[in-house]
Amino acid sequence: MSEMNLRLTIRDIEFMKDIYDNPFLSFYQVHEKHFLDNKRPTVYNRLSKLMRADVIKAVNVNLVAYHRNGTVLGVVYVLTKHGLRRLQDFKMTEDINQNPASLNFYCIYHDLLLTDVLRVLKRTWIVSKATMENQIRVPDAILTHPVTNKKMALELELTAKSEMRYREIVLSYRTSSEFDSVLYVVKDKSIQKKLGGLITGFNSRYEFGDDTDKFKFMTLSDLFNSSKENNIELQA
Repeated sequence: MSEMNLRLTIRDIEFMKDIYDNPFLSFYQVHEKHFLDNKRPTVYNRLSKLMRADVIKAVNVNLVAYHRNGTVLGVVYVLTKHGLRRLQDFKMTEDINQNPASLNFYCIYHDLLLTDVLRVLKRTWIVSKATMENQIRVPDAILTHPVTNKKMALELELTAKSEMRYREIVLSYRTSSEFDSVLYVVKDKSIQKKLGGLITGFNSRYEFGDDTDKFKFMTLSDLFNSSKENNIELQA
């Protein structure tokens, strides 16, 4: 059997679909979700076989994952054209875009972190990607409550925007009937302080316990800590 015709396992297909949905994964993301019971050399060996078969390729990024205790990521993995065709062969009921995703190096850390955030939230919410259709503001993702079917917009906020930009975003969500609530996952409390002050109108007098209406906040550390304790409580 030639390397180009490598027999793909169910785990390979699940891993490839995971890349397609994100549209790249780091080694630790691959290891923790798809090869958790395997040691690192075993995972590297399988990834090498998939690369030689032209199913995936490694892209150099030299990225520091600060939320992972400063882990340095040398590469991330993306699907090739051949990999997309192979994935389509298995996902016959789903139309796979045959154009490989292009990486936006400007926001690559945001996208890496978003994948980790969504993996946590998927334990209690139905997660989907947002589209431009019928939406003034496109969030990072849409969270749907599995029981009430209420929708929550997710915004991953790592750096503070200008006051004018925040006012535009808050107004667009307030005047939209698309979402029942908005969750801001923020890098730190300073971003919540700025946003909360604008939402309430209290500005610098805003306190973290103040009512922010449909807008909710959670820091990255709180989200990941609640994940470890299996104690993620969010109401739409």
